[in-house]
Amino acid sequence: MKDELLKAIEVGNVSAVRDLVAVGASSSFPDLGSLDKALLLACFKGFCECAVLLVSAGADCNTRNKDGYSPLMAAAGAGHPDVVGLLVRAGARVEAPDNKGRTALMIGCAMGHERVVDFLLRKGASVAMKDEKGKNALIIASSKGFAHIVEMLTEAGADIDSADKSGSTALLWSCHGDFTETALSLLEKGAAVNIVNEHGKTALFWACVKGNFRLASALLDRGAHDLMDGGGRTALSAALEAGHTEVVELLLVRGTYLDVGPKAG
Repeated sequence: MKDELLKAIEVGNVSAVRDLVAVGASSSFPDLGSLDKALLLACFKGFCECAVLLVSAGADCNTRNKDGYSPLMAAAGAGHPDVVGLLVRAGARVEAPDNKGRTALMIGCAMGHERVVDFLLRKGASVAMKDEKGKNALIIASSKGFAHIVEMLTEAGADIDSADKSGSTALLWSCHGDFTETALSLLEKGAAVNIVNEHGKTALFWACVKGNFRLASALLDRGAHDLMDGGGRTALSAALEAGHTEVVELLLVRGTYLDVGPKAG
């Protein structure tokens, strides 16, 4: 029956799932683990009706696989807000982390699912929790360039200058990824521009490495300095090496080569 149930879930066959659940209920489902596995699959697939049947039959909405992945995480990562809502109403723990410290909110942010993120934030999901690498939801969304989600998180009170274990903030990650709109949004929210990570890299350094004139200019307007990293490189030298002539000219006009700070890191 276990294999039949999973096959029915795989294709979203609600009628078959209903029949199998009914048969299982008459024998008190001796293998509740199969129900839980089926629920994980239904949530990933986004089959809300199947998930309802499974939860009603006794499936644990807080079950976790070997990686600590829950049905809520499966639904959040696959972008199924209706299933996320069902699970939360059924008692799913919104802030429970997986084995890597990631919550459903972080997973939704990583995949860019705005409706899922909005729902979880409205249900009180923490924006302060961090995964095993020290990344919070804001850093994760910024590193992917999801500007609207970044706006949602900052409005929910996310610490804009929180750094991960490498010392990188949301702004550094957005500049590293060359996500202009995301970085500009963070700057408008007051993100600190001269934070240095463990490698001596700054937001300005990454903007110049990418040849992003608009972003480099915005950073300079907000007081960014051209600091020397652990390898003796500056934003100016990196831009020169990469052949980003327009950015090099910008840095020279702004006089950053005259204002190179002490070696960072």
